[in-house]
Amino acid sequence: MSLKLLIVMLISFIFSNALYAKDNSFDFITVWKSILSNSNMIKATDFELESAELQKQRAARHWLPTVYLDAKTYNTNDPGAAFFGLLEQKSLKATDFDPASLNSPKATSFSRGALGLDLVLYQGGFSTEFATLQSENVRQKEYEKKQKIVSLYSEVVKLYAGVGVLDQQEQKLNKVNTVIEKILKNYQLGSKSNPVGYSGLLGLKSLSLKIKGLVTLYKNQIESFQTALHEIGFTEKKWHAQMENVTSFVNTYSVAKGLSESEAESFNSEAFKIKKQMSEKAIELERARFLPKVGVFAENYIFSGDRDSASGYTAGVYLQWNLFKADDYGLIKEGQLKAKSAERYYLANKEQETAEYKAKEMMVNALRENLELINESESLLNEQTQVAETLFRNGSINVLQFSELLNRKVDLITNQTELIQKYITTQAEALTKVKFNPPMKFDKE
Repeated sequence: MSLKLLIVMLISFIFSNALYAKDNSFDFITVWKSILSNSNMIKATDFELESAELQKQRAARHWLPTVYLDAKTYNTNDPGAAFFGLLEQKSLKATDFDPASLNSPKATSFSRGALGLDLVLYQGGFSTEFATLQSENVRQKEYEKKQKIVSLYSEVVKLYAGVGVLDQQEQKLNKVNTVIEKILKNYQLGSKSNPVGYSGLLGLKSLSLKIKGLVTLYKNQIESFQTALHEIGFTEKKWHAQMENVTSFVNTYSVAKGLSESEAESFNSEAFKIKKQMSEKAIELERARFLPKVGVFAENYIFSGDRDSASGYTAGVYLQWNLFKADDYGLIKEGQLKAKSAERYYLANKEQETAEYKAKEMMVNALRENLELINESESLLNEQTQVAETLFRNGSINVLQFSELLNRKVDLITNQTELIQKYITTQAEALTKVKFNPPMKFDKE
């Protein structure tokens, strides 16, 4: 192999790799999968849900007894402690009843170890209701997590589609500018002595600057969308979206299909509903404060002092009942008001989301129709531009007329861009108002 051929192959390889790197494109699922794996918000909700699950498990063990170990060693010359220390050693003597010894005992060291058990038999249903509340709390956290995932998905749809749409519209503008630059390069009638030609020349130059400004704006917007996606979990910074058709993209990734009546409520609304139910159950929790607490207890101990060591036990049943406690006064009424408030918040949120979803649905339909019309206008204008370019080269129309046509085409592209972005944004936001389930499982690569 000659050196010249080797150099040519090496240059071709480097050039092809550079082109491949430049065409750094990703499909939507790849972007969403990356964000789903790296999102700090999703990880935070996972930890929050795990914490609620552990709390639920702790509350469910309310029927288990409390077992404790108590141990202490102390030195005292307190008359009462010293005397009862002798009793617990079971080594009391007659001489210990001497008033002088009782009133002024010498400092003595004692050790006491005890193993005890406390089992609540009845608590007015407090523990049972509390365990139920914790189970409901887990369900609420699950719905809140789902709502946050839907909101994140909606944002990713808007940002990803924004990158794809602006990239496509930028290419359209560049094509128009290529036509303008080609005309300007070969234009011969742009002197001031020819007012029509000169006016057309100025119009083309002005339009070229307008296009360059729009292209710069689109590039900056693309970069801002890419940066936003990078901040919320996508690993790449400079890339292209694999999105050929806006309508197809929306229908595939941003439409809640076949929703039943129950699914018309959002996960957020379901969380509000559970919160309402928890407030209602909390009333029973407050009622339990006014009911007695019954339990059994047992304790076995070993006591050691200077004289001897002894053991003993205590076992029995107990009743605790707060007949009056100022802090508990009005708790049930307070709980009832909180339950009514939670119910109204749930209804208000449901009504608002239903109204917003219907409004967005109507807006989406209107935007879709307008988008179809503007796309049809674009096809006609593209055909008209091709015909006009031929007429311009044949001298059938002047440069001013052709410039006005190109200007209309640029305006159409600008309006089309705004319409597409609004269409995608509205459709994506509508997903947050229903039980939409974003893709969470992916085929193995």
